[in-house]
Amino acid sequence: MRTIMSVGLCKKSLASFITIKPLHFNLCINVNFLLSKSTVDNSLHFKDMRSALEVGNIEKRFPGWRSIEIFGAPGAGKSFFCRNLFERENIITTAGDIGMMRVIDQKVGPIMNCFNRVLGRRLMKNVYKFLSELISQNFWASKNPQLQEYIQTVEDAVCRAKLRKGSERNVLKSIRNTGLVIGLGYERKERILVDEGLVRKLVTLIVQSGTNENDQLESLRNCLQKYPWDKKAIFIDAPIATSSQRQVSRGHIIFGPGKTQADQQAAADKVWLLCKESGWETLRICNKNHLH
Repeated sequence: MRTIMSVGLCKKSLASFITIKPLHFNLCINVNFLLSKSTVDNSLHFKDMRSALEVGNIEKRFPGWRSIEIFGAPGAGKSFFCRNLFERENIITTAGDIGMMRVIDQKVGPIMNCFNRVLGRRLMKNVYKFLSELISQNFWASKNPQLQEYIQTVEDAVCRAKLRKGSERNVLKSIRNTGLVIGLGYERKERILVDEGLVRKLVTLIVQSGTNENDQLESLRNCLQKYPWDKKAIFIDAPIATSSQRQVSRGHIIFGPGKTQADQQAAADKVWLLCKESGWETLRICNKNHLH
């Protein structure tokens, strides 16, 4: 009974403890660079992931980068790529909720230590879930007009895709949480590798959508154009047989019309083209060696 009461009191106090000041983060858009981006070879790519992971190679492709969206078909090696750069070059990644947990720890570190002693590891997952939702709500309630225009465009695109309710919730949650990590990371002048962010979720929208493809592609293009941070993306591209094998080992392979691994790969290719059409700087990396 004492544990239940203490948890209830802590939860009530957290809502008043966590306050996020109105965000006025600098979007750091270099006008001269944007004007000259037509000189960048958007078709540049690494032949394999090992060379891409060599120290300094990503910096050469994206000098002065602040955040990069990582995408590709399931099982392509996106999280592997993020974890390796994260560990080597001391940057932040949203892979595996690492970025979100970091945000929570920075906001309420002492309270989290208290919770950990009282609740234990298993129940701490629910605490992190509650806190991530609370912090995310505060972030997206910002008066920043660029943020509001962007998230409204995303919500419209997701609604238009006509996903199942569970998928719709997961897509929006992932985009909001990764956006939160990017926004707060910019304030702290950190660099972020974005896994399961907007660009990756556009692949999901294409695969799972129940609407007209032409109408949908236009709404996805709008999302990319309204994106308020660095418009940079890396496409982790693995052979279908390789990514399928990886998905089978996870127990995640899905069979059915429009949902095969080949469909996922085709959707990732469409998103890559949409990024290029929308003025994003892109890089394509082949994970042919099945690194994961």
